[in-house]
Amino acid sequence: MMLKNYLKTGVRSLFKHKLFSLTNIVGLSLGVLCCMMIMMYVVHETSFDQWNSRIDRLVRPYADINFGGTIMTMAVTGAPLAPDAQAILPEIEDWCRFRNYGSYLVKVEGSGAQNILVEEALSVDSSFLNLFPVPLLDGDPLSCLKSPQTLLISETLALKLFNSTQQAVGSSLQLDNDRIWKITGVFADLPATTHFRSDLLLSLNGNREIAEAPPLWAANNNFHTYFLLREGTDYEIFSKKFEKLSREKMEITSSTLLGMSLEDFEKTGQYARYPLQRVADIHLHSDLTVELQPNGDFRYVWIFSAIALFVLIIACINFMNLTTAKASQRVKEISVRKVMGSSRQQLIFQFLTEAMLMATISVMIALASSFFILPWYNDLTGASLQLPY
Repeated sequence: MMLKNYLKTGVRSLFKHKLFSLTNIVGLSLGVLCCMMIMMYVVHETSFDQWNSRIDRLVRPYADINFGGTIMTMAVTGAPLAPDAQAILPEIEDWCRFRNYGSYLVKVEGSGAQNILVEEALSVDSSFLNLFPVPLLDGDPLSCLKSPQTLLISETLALKLFNSTQQAVGSSLQLDNDRIWKITGVFADLPATTHFRSDLLLSLNGNREIAEAPPLWAANNNFHTYFLLREGTDYEIFSKKFEKLSREKMEITSSTLLGMSLEDFEKTGQYARYPLQRVADIHLHSDLTVELQPNGDFRYVWIFSAIALFVLIIACINFMNLTTAKASQRVKEISVRKVMGSSRQQLIFQFLTEAMLMATISVMIALASSFFILPWYNDLTGASLQLPY
């Protein structure tokens, strides 16, 4: 009953002091809105690949090469690296390679329809769904990429081509007006917080580039390679074992291609290394070339977080200053309330109720404003942000 009375009195006070209430609510609303929009971007940037339940066990080798005075740090490695490493290192449970051949013109075989340009496409090993468990809307996840000339399409692409996700499996697509590929599955669209994008996943089985690649790690750096480590694997120990293996492989490569030992090669100031990085660190902590998508920068996350906190603190200080200044003008009201029997505690609760009422209204206005601002904000940031209710 007392709370209801406090709320009634608070609402009356807001309408009685309209200009003060409007100024305070608008100021706090803007502060909350700015803080909320910035933090949405921060949460988006820090949540990349976290949808993957196996993200803590995924690592990616990359190439760090200095040859002929040219330094290259690339996200790609050679085709033989993954199978060679698994054959020697028992810590690797599974692996998968990506090959990006660019965009494709796609149409349903025999439909006579116009080609659709698919800009995001990747050729992957059949183990893709084991490392990146994207929900499969139709098809068998165990066999969908095992046969040559088979592919998976995204839900969005299936709707464009067939107006349904149920009619795609079993049909065939013609790519670039040339080869025919059979659709063996439809996968749910990849989350926006993924370090790669794809509407087409083509099987690498039967790929000539892999079949004809020399058995040397540094001879064909065109593949993004991923390892799924076994549960309980110590990352630091595995990194050292992989570093030792990579040196052994580079010793063979150096002897075969250059006719010198790896030690003599490194004496010239040149080197070829294959370090590891966690897949969870790719988006914010990787500055390699040949990435599948543009990465973010962890420094900007810290900067934006600090700006959001600073804006919110300024808004709160402004709110408190205005409220304190107005309270000094309400001495007569406070005196009358004391004469009528109000205790000190009741007066404190009354002013707190008014402050909480204004803060609640400010948050509601900020939330309502975000619905209108969010489309423009997404265009500005290039992200697909949503309110985390």
